[in-house]
Amino acid sequence: MGRVLRAFHAFWHVDPFRAALIVFMLGLLPFIAATQFSTLGDIAYLMPTDGNTVCGPGGPTQVKCIVKQVGYVYAINWWPALMLLFPFTVFFSLVSIQSARSVFERLAASRMLVRPDWSSPVEDVGPILDRLWRNFLFLGVPLFLIVAAVMVRDWWCVVHLPLELEVALGGVQHSITRMELVPQLILEQFRSSGCSLTGQENDWSIAASFGNVAGLAALAPDTVKPSLAFNYVFSAYNYALLSLLSGLLFAYFGFVLALTITIYELNQGRFGVQLVLDLNSSDPRKRFGFEYLEPIFAPCVFITVIAFVMGFLMRIQNVYLRDVEFGNVFDFVFLDISSALGRIPDFSIPDLTDWLFNLIAKLKKYFAFDQFSDPQSLLGTPAILIMLSIVSATLGYVLRSTADESQKRVLAALNASAEQGRRVSSYFGLSIEEVRSRAASLQPWPLSWPDLRFAVRMLLVGVICYVFYRVAFVWIGIVAAQAIHGRWFGRR
Repeated sequence: MGRVLRAFHAFWHVDPFRAALIVFMLGLLPFIAATQFSTLGDIAYLMPTDGNTVCGPGGPTQVKCIVKQVGYVYAINWWPALMLLFPFTVFFSLVSIQSARSVFERLAASRMLVRPDWSSPVEDVGPILDRLWRNFLFLGVPLFLIVAAVMVRDWWCVVHLPLELEVALGGVQHSITRMELVPQLILEQFRSSGCSLTGQENDWSIAASFGNVAGLAALAPDTVKPSLAFNYVFSAYNYALLSLLSGLLFAYFGFVLALTITIYELNQGRFGVQLVLDLNSSDPRKRFGFEYLEPIFAPCVFITVIAFVMGFLMRIQNVYLRDVEFGNVFDFVFLDISSALGRIPDFSIPDLTDWLFNLIAKLKKYFAFDQFSDPQSLLGTPAILIMLSIVSATLGYVLRSTADESQKRVLAALNASAEQGRRVSSYFGLSIEEVRSRAASLQPWPLSWPDLRFAVRMLLVGVICYVFYRVAFVWIGIVAAQAIHGRWFGRR
């Protein structure tokens, strides 16, 4: 176990800048391959706009078909995550994890770790850090393996089987196009493999089959299609990279949970020490030593926002793949904002009535489960949201309760007896009244930004934005405005 723990510790202590650069370069490779050396980056197909149309050669009409862009460049749930979001995630997670030792050493140097009898401070933080890394190992590794298994299954069902069976998944749900492309025999083969066609869509990973599948013709039939070997290698590389990076993201959530468990155990006195306030801290927000935890938790805020953005991109992509009005995802995201709630009506009663009925019709589709039935929405994004909720709730509760308990511990020691009060006063180098006054003015939330109420509001708004995806830009705008005003780092 000792060797495993040391290897695990060494893995998370690589240089953050170097690791982020390596991740960026690994994510850049498939983007270059798709856009420069293959048509996979800018491929499209003819998508039926209703359930009674077959597009392509032999189809009755092209009027009810739109040119649907599904190439790698248009798959915003893939390349922005690989090239932009994951490098930042790796960087901030490593910075956060590597700050743990210096943070606990700072707590010890500030005399916040004291023996139960208040006789002397505790300087050895080795047992606390050992327990933290053990908790991290037991939480982070299982989370990593679960994510890797989910990604392997997703690749098998979304890439391998469609290529092997030469079938394109997608089209309008329950349309004759889908029925023509997916015979009952193939459907049974999918089910016997533990896969389902429900909610799976035409994505970049199976785009090479478009020109070869009857009833779902490519936009440019004479375009040279990527070979089967290229498609396998390309998709396997991307899925392997996504598995690794998604696993690391969830492993970091495991670190935050491990840290909250360790802080809780420290607060309960399980290391033979008790956690108290640093009443000599010069922090203007009166956190009395708990501001020392900020180097760990400030990057956690960034990762939380990044994880939400990744979930939001997956959400946008999966809704776009079902949309029958817009041909590319960028028009869908930006041009559809103004039409999200319909045209602003005139003041006449009939126009207002029509507008209300149209608005209700638009809103109904947001509550249909069918919009969440794709693999990523069923497995990936909810997992991110659940983990964020668990981490946020656990972290918020543990940090606040730990600060409150430290405050109560100091005040209780003052009131225990005259001798104990003098010992506490001597420990802080303050008079008894100064100790009582400063401890009573504690502000228990350790972060400069966001404060607890703002963090809770943003989490709730983020969940709302996941469903009503077009208003997510409001959420992003609020966070950006806060960042512009310097709230990310606060005032020390």
